[in-house]
Amino acid sequence: MSIRVLCETLVMRDLDGAVAAWRDLLGWRPTARGEVTGKLAGLWDAAAEEHPRFALLASPGSDRGFVRLLEGPADDERGTFHHAGLFNAELLCADVDELHSRLEGSPAFAPLCPPTTYDLGSAGGAVSRSMATRGPGGAGVYVTTYVRVPPPRTLPPTPHLVCPMFNSALAVDDREDAESFFERVLGLGRRFAGYFSEPNINRLLDLPPDGGFDMVVYKGEGDGLIEVDFYDEPLPSFDPDRLPAGNSFLTLETSDFDDVVTRAEQAGRLARGAVAPDLPPYGGRRAALLRGPAGTRFEVIETEAPT
Repeated sequence: MSIRVLCETLVMRDLDGAVAAWRDLLGWRPTARGEVTGKLAGLWDAAAEEHPRFALLASPGSDRGFVRLLEGPADDERGTFHHAGLFNAELLCADVDELHSRLEGSPAFAPLCPPTTYDLGSAGGAVSRSMATRGPGGAGVYVTTYVRVPPPRTLPPTPHLVCPMFNSALAVDDREDAESFFERVLGLGRRFAGYFSEPNINRLLDLPPDGGFDMVVYKGEGDGLIEVDFYDEPLPSFDPDRLPAGNSFLTLETSDFDDVVTRAEQAGRLARGAVAPDLPPYGGRRAALLRGPAGTRFEVIETEAPT
């Protein structure tokens, strides 16, 4: 069985402006556009009048780690990463300092702090240099340059300044619920876990310098990661019956589609599916919508369409 992180969907009011910003500032190309109707609207439980159009974007040469921009009635104006559910899409970068210089003064990807170096090595993670931004629609978009990774891992190639999304992070109150979903329903393994209270990490998350939190990182196929953060204080929630603005939901691709859907149904987490939209990235492959921890939506797509 394999699961890989295929894309993260971001919701915003100005779809065309967001597409232009991702293209002109980050070098990502639109690979598909479409209307949210029929099977797709049913799968997402999304009213066409609220979410009429989408655009799928990719870093040059990539076949995963996409970002899907979805037109919606509102932007994420919470101004904080400290809420339940998804709060960032993290992109690999060849030189985060160069990109920071490009983005300074940009209203579309407003840097929230200068590039910051931090070390997750105590838990088996990498030494990284990152910055946090607010992307179009108020979505959290982090950009990271790997400085050093623990052996036997090697630094991933970065042929472009801004490469595919490699990590999506969500914040969750209920640890048991999160572990049950990621480990038993999806069948993901942990890459590393640990407690962190480091000023440089807190700076990126806009936490107090002496703040702390538990982090568990799950690994999909390749370099796709899902980070789950557990804070000591309760997190503000959102309405799980509506697609949230900003960082909205994750799409995973799995070779074990039927078994994942069966496990989700048995656990009471199957929300919609299975349907087979013809639009990209589905291409006639079956997809289902699951309810993850904190009400976060997870879309799963089968790796290959039935013959």
